Amino acid sequence: MHVAANRLSRLRKNVAVLAKVSALEVLDLRGNVLSLGFYASCAYDSGVISVVGGNGEGEVGTVVEGFDRDGAVIAAGKEGDARYLERLDEDTKLRRRVYEMLLASGCKRLRVLDGMVFDKEAVLVKDEVWERLVELEVLRRSEKT
Repeated sequence: MHVAANRLSRLRKNVAVLAKVSALEVLDLRGNVLSLGFYASCAYDSGVISVVGGNGEGEVGTVVEGFDRDGAVIAAGKEGDARYLERLDEDTKLRRRVYEMLLASGCKRLRVLDGMVFDKEAVLVKDEVWERLVELEVLRRSEKT
């Protein structure tokens, strides 16, 4: 489902709607208010697209940096995304993690998110970030053991 570059801003409400699409495997929410700052952006300079940290390939497993004037995607690569993620401020990193966790919990069949292979196990690992989100009541501990 391609809903990139819209004005979606309510993460929980949108995840609740998306979770009802039981067959949802591919989702692109980039360029919406709810995902601002999560990915490097592209810049237009005299009609030339400059991609921050990009490799120019558009295959699954890469992060798309932006869109060209014809609406085609421009990819940065998994390594480029990892480098960008390291440079994010803590609040944005936390927001991106919440975004990924809620989508992993709500969209059970999701396998590609925002142009990258979606690794649910890595997203849902119960680390210090997960514990902090439970403490803030963003997430709840499962009653299951």
